[in-house]
Amino acid sequence: MIKSKLIRCIWGKGRFAVGVGFATLSAMALLAPSAALARAWDRCSQNMPPDETQTVIHSGNQVGVSFPDGTNPPNGIFPGDVVRVTSTGNVGIDYWGNSYGPEGAVGKHEDYWKSLQGVNWPFPELNAFSSVARWNNNPGGWVGVPMRTTDLRFCTVAPNIPVRLLYYINDAKISDNGGQWTIRTDVYRNATTCPRGFFYAGVYGCILRPS
Repeated sequence: MIKSKLIRCIWGKGRFAVGVGFATLSAMALLAPSAALARAWDRCSQNMPPDETQTVIHSGNQVGVSFPDGTNPPNGIFPGDVVRVTSTGNVGIDYWGNSYGPEGAVGKHEDYWKSLQGVNWPFPELNAFSSVARWNNNPGGWVGVPMRTTDLRFCTVAPNIPVRLLYYINDAKISDNGGQWTIRTDVYRNATTCPRGFFYAGVYGCILRPS
């Protein structure tokens, strides 16, 4: 039972496309907590209500979902924000009842799947069948490296450029998948007061006020 169909990072049927040719902005490293981040970081670490929260369903045969949700969404996470993601549920990865949570295959299961020849894992460095999160700047491209969605269960400082969060499944063939993951993205804003000429628009942050 070998899964060999390489996932293309192209969303269909009302979803959005992310050009894989964009340059990865790997130099944009995550910032360590500082005085400027204290408000957002402290509220996240103390489990206080986030400024913005959004829950999406990631079906097993769906290429991906995002924060903000929607077709080619704008950036919704900004420098100084702090993010925490909760992911639950199970995705079936074949017709024989094998399924995994967002952490994907671990231990001997991971060893088995990664030992199969001819499988083009979309994210070979991450666990087979795991939920994968990526920072992406619209329109600049990828920021940093792919990470397990479960790594974001802890308070995480956003990159130092505006981004959105894109979620994928590390599976080379999703057509035989079932089930779903529920992914909730909580965002603690560093600030909700916008400069003159802008207004606060929830998950989209500060946007230009119409003239």
